[in-house]
Amino acid sequence: MGNKISTLKNIEPHYKIMMLTPLLYPNDIGFTRWNYCNLLLSHVYGPNKTLTKFNANNSAAVLVGSLVYDILSPAEFCVWLKKENISHWSEKVGHFLPFMYYLCLGAYNKPDYKTSILSFIYELSWTASCGKYLLDKSDIYNKPKYKEVWYVIWITALGAHFFNTRHIPLPQLTLCQ
Repeated sequence: MGNKISTLKNIEPHYKIMMLTPLLYPNDIGFTRWNYCNLLLSHVYGPNKTLTKFNANNSAAVLVGSLVYDILSPAEFCVWLKKENISHWSEKVGHFLPFMYYLCLGAYNKPDYKTSILSFIYELSWTASCGKYLLDKSDIYNKPKYKEVWYVIWITALGAHFFNTRHIPLPQLTLCQ
């Protein structure tokens, strides 16, 4: 047991966040809240390129998943927001701000496939521990109009974990510098 504890102590902080936080976070909350907790924890340890990319990937996946759910099943999405006492405006801002922060930080400038795979596995660990079913999150969120909406959400979220701006010409934003 002592050997395992000393091994854990020697692991770099950003890997601890990626590996151990799923054990600490409640299993009845959405992936957005897991992402917010990771964003806060990552600022305790200071800047780290891998952790920044990991959080950026998760922020992109959360944003895309939320947008797809809202677009494909808007009435049911609004019912869920009302049930959770969240305004539509604050929900959108709450997903766009982390994404924009990492976009301005340059976290999407170049792909990192290992971290992208790791962030997707992290999201899968969330979905495996939260709710009854692996892909259908209707017991955490509101049930969409069509069951297939969840498959589209997962496919687009997977793509978002690999989002990068390498080949997308973006104007220089003075706000980000």
